[in-house]
Amino acid sequence: MEAGKTALFQGQKELGLHLLSESLSLHEQIYGVLHPDVARGYSRLSLIYNQLEEMRSAACDLARKAVIVSERTLGLDNQETILNWLNWGLCEHGKGGTKEALGFIMHVLSIWRNIFGEGHPDEITMMVFAPPKLKTDF
Repeated sequence: MEAGKTALFQGQKELGLHLLSESLSLHEQIYGVLHPDVARGYSRLSLIYNQLEEMRSAACDLARKAVIVSERTLGLDNQETILNWLNWGLCEHGKGGTKEALGFIMHVLSIWRNIFGEGHPDEITMMVFAPPKLKTDF
């Protein structure tokens, strides 16, 4: 994966994308599809693809897969699962799906409140992105 990232950022786009694809394929072959390391691979690749404007649709697909796999292997309230939800929201917003992105952020906020309760000092960070009044929009 690192070689693919390096190739991409050195301007060797075709080689970089090929290496990243091979890396993900190896993760799936070694660990199987339902494994936390595969979810991490989906997530990392999603973040890289999201930086490439023409790859945003693929980034969202990988982010969705990362959420599904991490929910099934790590749990609904795991920190990596929550981070994957936020990543998926970032991808959706990047390709113009702002309403979907806000829905994902609201979902994360509800998980956050279930874990820590309302009024947690760090909740304000989430509130900046998704004020409570937006709940009625979804």
